[in-house]
Amino acid sequence: MSLEMLKRHEGFRATCYRCTAGKLTIGFGYNLDANPLHLSKSTVDEIIKDGITVKYAEDILRAMVNDITKTLQVKVEGFEKLDSARRWVLINMCYNMGLSGLLGFKNTLNLIHKGNYESAAYNMMQSKWAAQVKGRASELASIMKNGK
Repeated sequence: MSLEMLKRHEGFRATCYRCTAGKLTIGFGYNLDANPLHLSKSTVDEIIKDGITVKYAEDILRAMVNDITKTLQVKVEGFEKLDSARRWVLINMCYNMGLSGLLGFKNTLNLIHKGNYESAAYNMMQSKWAAQVKGRASELASIMKNGK
């Protein structure tokens, strides 16, 4: 799993749109309303007016993934001990739902920490999130279960 999978799951839009949650979004699903990268108001205004290039969207995505990875190392017990594929599952889920959304998967995260990946994958698929994102959830649950 990689940045390419996250790009595929999010899709790219050069101009602003409202996501299903009603948030102002651009690029690879970057939530301008939340703006965790703390872009300046003038930068956000420029993006809203002119759109965004794929290159700039990729730069934002990489910065977001770096921030998410650092946060998960602190907030998710045992994150750094997971194999790369399973870390990417959690990064992908966090990018999609936000940190509070991911941390709401308490039982799943506990199962992952215990190494019970099959049950964690099952729990992922029983969630409201899985019903909303369908194929993405299936793919991520399969990776969580199998480690690839």
